[in-house]
Amino acid sequence: MSNNEESKTSAVDLGPDGRKSDQDLECPCGTVLRGEDLGAVVEVAQSHAQEVHDMDLSREQAESMARPS
Repeated sequence: MSNNEESKTSAVDLGPDGRKSDQDLECPCGTVLRGEDLGAVVEVAQSHAQEVHDMDLSREQAESMARPS
């Protein structure tokens, strides 16, 4: 990656003590959200959708996008 090229991927790791998360969700904007379980990653995704994209994300929508790490 060149100096003037930025990665669009950022991560939110909710695992305690830096433990690897069990669930990932990649937003269409490129942000990778992580949680220690499905419920945690859904909450983070819903917050991200509201705060960054000013949109409501249903639990069902978030669950359908989540994948095991």
